[in-house]
Amino acid sequence: MAPLWRRQAAAPADAALMQRVVAGDAEAFAQLVRRYEHPLYNYLRRMVQDEALAADLLQETWLRLFQHAHRYDPARPLSTWLFAIAYHSCLDALRQRQRRQVVTSAAAAPGPADPQRALLAQEAQAAVRAAVASLPPAQRAVLLLRHYHGLSYQEIAAVVQCPVGTVKSRLHHALRHLQQTLAAWGVVENAATDRLVEKTRGE
Repeated sequence: MAPLWRRQAAAPADAALMQRVVAGDAEAFAQLVRRYEHPLYNYLRRMVQDEALAADLLQETWLRLFQHAHRYDPARPLSTWLFAIAYHSCLDALRQRQRRQVVTSAAAAPGPADPQRALLAQEAQAAVRAAVASLPPAQRAVLLLRHYHGLSYQEIAAVVQCPVGTVKSRLHHALRHLQQTLAAWGVVENAATDRLVEKTRGE
């Protein structure tokens, strides 16, 4: 089933709401916020691995949408434009964090696997989140947009502004990294990586 925000986007249409936003309709803007704030926040949080920073970037995303609403092309999905704004905000924030040389760790890597007992599902999911956080930002972005938010390759290409072939290559490398990392941690066999990623989508 399509994500809720995709189903909501048809009633009323995003393009119609954006026309009202350009005209100064505050209720139309509020409706868009209600429609997209949850998926956008989840994407931002997974990208920057910091809840407070994700909340700040979410507000920045909405501010940029409001300031540049007149530039929106109704021929393009609004969701793609919003994720693109959020993506570039993430990259800016991550670059600033690197320049300040602040080391932020969202989750500790799991310890060696205990051969005497299976890891609990919760521990395995925490390991997936830690592995996703260890991906380079470009790979993390396409993985999140594809597996957590259900965007097509074409939509992801529009968000991150690169060819579809590059999107597929980044996704391939991201999944291989996850497989190798989780296998090295003794958390899961390579073939089970996609299933664990799927289980963490709703978090």
